[in-house]
Amino acid sequence: MTDALQELLDVPLSTDEQFEYLWQNHPRRLGSKGVKDKGRKSYEKALKAGATYDDFLAAQVAYTKMCRAQGIVGTSYVQMATTWLNSGYKAEIEPDPTDGLIERLRDL
Repeated sequence: MTDALQELLDVPLSTDEQFEYLWQNHPRRLGSKGVKDKGRKSYEKALKAGATYDDFLAAQVAYTKMCRAQGIVGTSYVQMATTWLNSGYKAEIEPDPTDGLIERLRDL
């Protein structure tokens, strides 16, 4: 990686730039993405509550992969971006409490 590219990557994005990236890269859905201003407010509220842009990026990648694997991209089954920014992203970053439960029970 060149020094110029690394310098560019090290420049922090403003909250507006972060939100725009997330909004534009939300999986395509049939119908509306939702109300953009509500999505922006939800994003800002989540940041104040302790979520980070990196949390959202990781969650968006996971959600997009899940949508593709299930074949729902471009359908109404994809969450509206507004809904996802409000609370849906948490499902992608919070561990599933049942994950590995069967294996743990077998070990008892």
